[in-house]
Amino acid sequence: MNAFPDLAREPAGSPSPDVRLGLGQRVVFVVKTFTGFVLYGALALLVVGRCLLVAAVTRDRDRRKARCQGAIHWGVRRWAAFMEGTTVFHVEFPEVERLRAMRGTIFAPNHISLIDATHFLARMPRLTCLMKSSILSNPFMGISSALSGYLPNDRGTEFIRQGRDALLAGENLLIFPEGTRTIEPPINPFKKGFALIATMAEAPVQTVFIEMPVLYLGKRWRLLQSARLPIPITIRLGKSFPPRAGRSAKALGAEVEEYFRASLERSPEGGVRMRSLR
Repeated sequence: MNAFPDLAREPAGSPSPDVRLGLGQRVVFVVKTFTGFVLYGALALLVVGRCLLVAAVTRDRDRRKARCQGAIHWGVRRWAAFMEGTTVFHVEFPEVERLRAMRGTIFAPNHISLIDATHFLARMPRLTCLMKSSILSNPFMGISSALSGYLPNDRGTEFIRQGRDALLAGENLLIFPEGTRTIEPPINPFKKGFALIATMAEAPVQTVFIEMPVLYLGKRWRLLQSARLPIPITIRLGKSFPPRAGRSAKALGAEVEEYFRASLERSPEGGVRMRSLR
């Protein structure tokens, strides 16, 4: 969610989604996405300003966090509306109302793109995210993320306690169990932090599947690479893993990872899709 870092070269042999596009289609793709990046930066600065104003006038920590999460929702929702309105993306998220009704739950999606979190933040005014500390130190998102109570996932084990406390307070946590974007579809090996937090808080884990035929802004997406527009993105709710007495964090993590591996596969274009759609 920062300045789209570490966009590496695509490895030899991987499908190239832009090989059949004409010059005009590639130009349209570059113009639309570049405009989207500029808008994202401008909105991020506005959100930082709103959050700083909230921090200056709001002493209550919980109220300040709620208002700053609302400010991020405001900015991301407008960016998502622009990207979908200009047909860069076509997003289907039919069960989002079910997520909005949940409390004290970990949302655990696969992580294929830098924009994965925006699909949730654009649709949910209140959501606490676990993210890399490099994002929290980024001037575009760091200040507003910190004031919103977002948690760094790579600073020791303190985030485990903080995540547990947030769940016990009724907050929902967005955690990507892979810990980073998918390198080799369909998923990376899972980290166990989400399972530790879930078992400590005795909270349910709601799995979420993100499908995208190409890994736009994935780990190996080249900076000047283009794709056919709109890029379809489908988000589906999977199985919920409720707390179970006697189940260890290691067992929970392995169970959730096995479920993802059984449910997802690499798409013909090199992205990720549900196995049931074959």
